[in-house]
Amino acid sequence: MNRTDEIFAGLLRSTHERVDRMFLYLLIGQWLFGVVLASVISPYTYFGDARAIHVHVEIAIGFGALINSLPIFLIITRPGWWGTRHAIAFVQILWSALFIMFTNGRIATHFHIFGSLAFLALYRDWRVLLTATAVVIGDHLIRGTFFPATVYGVSDPQWWTFVEHALWVVFEDAMLILGIGRNLQEMRETSKFIDELEANNISIEKKVEHRTRALAEAKDRFRALVENIEAVPFEYVISTRELAYIAPQAERILHVPLEGDVLFGGAMHPDDAMRVRTTLEALSGGMLKAAGFDYRVIDPNRQTVHLRVVASAKTHDRVHGVAIDITKQTNLEHELRHAQKLESVGRLAAGVAHEINTPIQFVNDSVRFLQTAVEDVMLVVGKHQRAAIEQLSGDRGETALAREANEAEAAIDLPFLQTAMPEAIGRAVQGIERVAAIVRSIKAFSHPDQPEMTPADLNSAIESTLTVASSEYRYIADIETTFADLPEIECHIGEINQVVLNLVVNASHAIAASNLNTAQRGTIKIATRIVDECVEIAITDSGTGIPAEIRDRIFDPFFTTKEVGVGTGQGLAIAHSIVVDKHHGKLTFDSVMGKGTTFFVTLPIQQHVREAA
Repeated sequence: MNRTDEIFAGLLRSTHERVDRMFLYLLIGQWLFGVVLASVISPYTYFGDARAIHVHVEIAIGFGALINSLPIFLIITRPGWWGTRHAIAFVQILWSALFIMFTNGRIATHFHIFGSLAFLALYRDWRVLLTATAVVIGDHLIRGTFFPATVYGVSDPQWWTFVEHALWVVFEDAMLILGIGRNLQEMRETSKFIDELEANNISIEKKVEHRTRALAEAKDRFRALVENIEAVPFEYVISTRELAYIAPQAERILHVPLEGDVLFGGAMHPDDAMRVRTTLEALSGGMLKAAGFDYRVIDPNRQTVHLRVVASAKTHDRVHGVAIDITKQTNLEHELRHAQKLESVGRLAAGVAHEINTPIQFVNDSVRFLQTAVEDVMLVVGKHQRAAIEQLSGDRGETALAREANEAEAAIDLPFLQTAMPEAIGRAVQGIERVAAIVRSIKAFSHPDQPEMTPADLNSAIESTLTVASSEYRYIADIETTFADLPEIECHIGEINQVVLNLVVNASHAIAASNLNTAQRGTIKIATRIVDECVEIAITDSGTGIPAEIRDRIFDPFFTTKEVGVGTGQGLAIAHSIVVDKHHGKLTFDSVMGKGTTFFVTLPIQQHVREAA
C-alpha cells in the first residue's frame, strides 16, 4: 500500500468513526421518539371494559431498547469497524419499520426510510446501503404479506404496491451510490494532495528551520548592533511619563543606572524641559507625525550630554524614537564655528586696521597742527604778558612791546588760527568717535555667546556687523538698509552676527566677480521685517546669481565655487547649521541669473513657541 492509499484509508476510517458517533445519538433519540410516538398514537388497547397498555408502546420500549443495544455496544467498543456500520444499517431500517407500524402505514412515515438511507450514505460505503435495502425489502415482503395494513395503511393493497415502494428505494440507492462514488473520488484526490504535501514537507521543514535560524541570527546581530552604537532606541508612554523600553547603552552614554525616566525626567536641562515635553505631547496627541529636536541632559557629575532625538508616534500615547549622543559633534561644531569666527575676524583685521588708520591719520594731522599752533599762540601770549607787565610798572617802553606783540600776531596769522584750531579739534574728535565706533562694533561682533539664548536687538547687531565688514565691500558695493521696528528676539547674537557676516562677504564677492575689470559698483540691500511669529532678514546682492546646477549643493560642507585657497566651503554650511539646527529657523534663497541673489534668514522671535508649533 502506498502513502496515498494509507492517507485515503485513514480519512475513510475517520469518516466511519465520526458517523458512528452521530448514529449513537440518533439511535437513542429515535428510541425516545418511538416511545413518545407510540404513547401518543395508540397508548391503550381495549377488551370490553378492560384497558391495557397498547402493544405498540411495549414494542417501542422493549423491542426498541433491545435492537439498539447491539449497535450502541459496537459503536462504543468497535468504532469504525465494518460490522458496526452494517449493524447500525440493519437497526436503523428496523426503526423505520417500527415508525411505519406505529402510524399504521402512513405514506408520510415511509420518508423515514429515505432519510435513513441518506444518513447511512454518510459512511461513503455503498455496501451499507445494500444491507439497509435488503432489510427494507425483507420487511415489506413479510409484513406486506401477513400484516399489509401495518405497511401500506390498507388491508388489501394492489399487487404492484410492493414493486412501487421497492423501485423508489432502488432509485434513491442509485442516486446515493453515485454521490458516494463522487465523494470517494474527492477523498482520494485529497489524499493524493496530502501525500504530495508530505513529500515536500521535509524540504519545507528544512527551509523553515533554516529561515528560523537565519532570523534568530539576524535578531542577535541586530540586537548586538543596536545595543553597541551611540544611539539609544526607546519607547515612551506620555500619560505616565515612563519609558516602556530603552536600550541598555543609555546607561553608558548618560552615566546613570537605567532606573526611572532617564531620558525625559529630572536630568533634563531646565531650559530645555518645557520645550521637549511640549514636543512629545504634540507627537502623542497627533499634532505632529514625526519630530526631531536637540536637548541637554545633566549627568550625576554635572557634565552636559547633548542628545538629538528623532521620534514618531504610531499609536496614541506612545512615542517611539532614537536618542543620539551628539556631545562630541556639538563640541566640534562649537569649536568649528569659533574657529571660523576667528578666521573671519582675522580676515577682517587688515580692513579694520585700514578703517581705523584713516581717522587716526587725520586725528594725528590735526593734533600736530594744534601742537605747532599752540606753540605760536603761546609765543604771542608771552609777548602780550610782557607788555602788560611793563605797562602796569609805569615803564614807557610799552609801545615797543605792543608793537612786537602785534608783529608776532601777524607772523603766525592769528585770525587763521582762531578759525582753524576749533576745526582741527572737531576733526580730531570725529576721528576719535569713528575709531570708538569701529572698536565698539568689533567688540559687539566678537563678544562671546552665553550658553543660553538671550533677547537681542537684531537691527543693532546687523549695523555692527556691517561696520566690521566695511572693508569687504567699501570699494565694491553700496549698502542700502531698510530696518523694520523689530522686537528683541531670543538667539545667540554672536552666531547670528557670523551668519550675516558670511552672507554679506559672499554678496560682495559675487558683485566683485560680476563687475570684474570694470569700475562699476554694485549694491547690497539688507532689510528686516516681521513675518508671522518670526523675524526675516533679506540680504540681496546685484551679482550674477547662482547657477541652477549647483543650487542644491551650496549648503553642503566644503562645497565652494571659489579658487583653491580663497574659500573653504564652510561659510554657508555653518550659517545653515546655526539658523536651522540651533535656532530652529530657515535659511533659503532666491536667485535669478544675471540679476543677483537674495538670501532669507528667518528666525523665531521666541524659541519655545517655534519649537512647539
